[in-house]
Amino acid sequence: MLIPGETNGAYSPATGAWSAIPPGSGPEAQAVAAWTGSQMLIWGGVCCATQSNSGMIYTPATSSWQQLPAAPIEVRRAASGAWTGTELVVAGGESGPEGQPPVLLSDAAAYNPATRTWRKLPPMPVPTAGATAVWDGTEVIFIAGTTTTQSPSAGGQAYNPVTNTWRQLPSMPFPRAGFAAVWTGSQVLVWGGVTGGSPSSTVPTHGEAYDPATNQWTAMPEAPLSGRADPTAVWTGRQMIVWGGYAADNDTDGAAFTPSQGVTPPPGAHNGITPNRPPALPATQHYRSPETG
Repeated sequence: MLIPGETNGAYSPATGAWSAIPPGSGPEAQAVAAWTGSQMLIWGGVCCATQSNSGMIYTPATSSWQQLPAAPIEVRRAASGAWTGTELVVAGGESGPEGQPPVLLSDAAAYNPATRTWRKLPPMPVPTAGATAVWDGTEVIFIAGTTTTQSPSAGGQAYNPVTNTWRQLPSMPFPRAGFAAVWTGSQVLVWGGVTGGSPSSTVPTHGEAYDPATNQWTAMPEAPLSGRADPTAVWTGRQMIVWGGYAADNDTDGAAFTPSQGVTPPPGAHNGITPNRPPALPATQHYRSPETG
């Protein structure tokens, strides 16, 4: 596990120990970060009021950094992106001086580490900042974020590198921002986040699952955790583990969710029930505490 920025550390599960890594030389806040299997790519972001359209590459084998070439799209913060197995696809974000209403962006580009080149992509259908992006083996799926209202969005967009086209996803039942998302091999699981701008924010205690094959959202069972923003989530190959985040205070508990259907990895890598809420997933899908068997 690599953590650049102020921490500049690497954690090895094999040894259970942390080690220092050399610091990078560019913006890291609100940047896109992706792991290729051998390198960590970091692009865009902001530091000290300076926004970027370039980035850095960290290679653990040599414990060294190198500069990414500038992308063919303008400087920005809060872009989103994912690694497809051959390219880092980045899109959206916002620009403009800090403290002023941002300009939302829709342009996109893809970086190929093998050739150290960028290619410009068609723009997103809807300008979006701060979306969460996952790669499903066919498309890069961009979920929610903020749009022109500067409030959390319920929408989504997907980019297909083979056809070089975008499509819009059906809306989630509730808008979300500050949530966690993982790809299971057949579904995107979304949990946590807030549904509106303060003071109207509500923190969902349940999640949603998106199936690209059916192009539908379904409700996950309610979690045995308090609703919260900015949780962390990982996919283990069998379970989604969610942990941390914050509600009234910083939360340190977590839970594991087990979907009922089998999954395979892709190549390369509201409180209560409302009439508009989709059918819940089968009862065979459940949560448990990560500490128990």
